[in-house]
Amino acid sequence: MAVVSLISISVSSQIRINVLGLTLGASSKTEVTNYLRNNHISYSTNNEGELFAEYVKFGGHTWLVTYFTFYNGKLYCIDFRDNTDYTPKSTMDIVFNKIKDNLLDKYNNYALTFQPCYIEFSDNTMKLMLDYRDDEFPGRSLSLMYVYLPLLQKMVNNDKDEL
Repeated sequence: MAVVSLISISVSSQIRINVLGLTLGASSKTEVTNYLRNNHISYSTNNEGELFAEYVKFGGHTWLVTYFTFYNGKLYCIDFRDNTDYTPKSTMDIVFNKIKDNLLDKYNNYALTFQPCYIEFSDNTMKLMLDYRDDEFPGRSLSLMYVYLPLLQKMVNNDKDEL
């Protein structure tokens, strides 16, 4: 008697923790600034210590502004944004749909929220969000955000302790 077993294998990548050669949860502000300098990317620092860079190429798109956010000296969030009404809506629609389709192909098993203009993925270590808005105010915007959840949780817990 032969026993036949069928195993369904679903291939899916974990959400990438390495973005632009930087490791969320591990890279320091110095490593991020070195990356930006070495790649000739203009950047500044805001009052909260967040770095923001202009015209970063990632995911097949050149992002108008990219924010690098830190907690306890470690990178926990990279937020790629294109916030401009100068980019035609038709172009933003194409970029959003291309990125959305690529993310769904790669991370479909981790999809938490799927709406026409917002998708959220999580593998319990990383959260990835794609958000597209075409509002009268503040205007058209596209955001692709990677968040390292363990550091975000530490930050939230620390803020809660302050209350």
